[in-house]
Amino acid sequence: MENKQRVVPANQQQWLDDMQDADGYIFLTPEYNHSMPAVLKNAVDYLADQISDKAVLTMSYSNNGRGGQFGGLALNDVLTRLNAFLLPQIVSVGNVQKKFNSDGTIKSDAPTKERTMQKLETAMKKITFYSDLFKNNKFNE
Repeated sequence: MENKQRVVPANQQQWLDDMQDADGYIFLTPEYNHSMPAVLKNAVDYLADQISDKAVLTMSYSNNGRGGQFGGLALNDVLTRLNAFLLPQIVSVGNVQKKFNSDGTIKSDAPTKERTMQKLETAMKKITFYSDLFKNNKFNE
C-alpha cells in the first residue's frame, strides 16, 4: 500500500484501474473452509487506495443454509483495512443450487423466490444509494 511506484503486469494494472474508476463495489464470495477463496484474497491484496472511502456491499453464498457468512466476514475484515466503507449487513444467499440456474437466473420454482429477489433488489438499491452518496460528497480531511 505504501509503494506508490510499484509496477505490475498489464492485467493486474487493469484490475487496479477498473477498481479506481468505480464509484462503489459489490464483492461476491463463496465460503471456502470458513473463509474467502484464496484467489479473491490474492486479487484484493493488490488494492491500495483504489477502494478507500468508497461504498462496498459484500454478498456471500453457499450450498447450505448458512449462505457463506464466514466467507463474507473474512472478506470484510480485509476490506476494512483498505478503508472501504462497508455496508453493515452482508447479503447471504444459502442453498444456491436450489435457487439459481447455472446461468445465474433464478429458478421459477425456487424456495423463497420472492424473498430472495426482494433481498437482492434491496441490496442493489442500497449499494447504488451509498455509492452515489460518497461520489457526490467526498470526505476531505
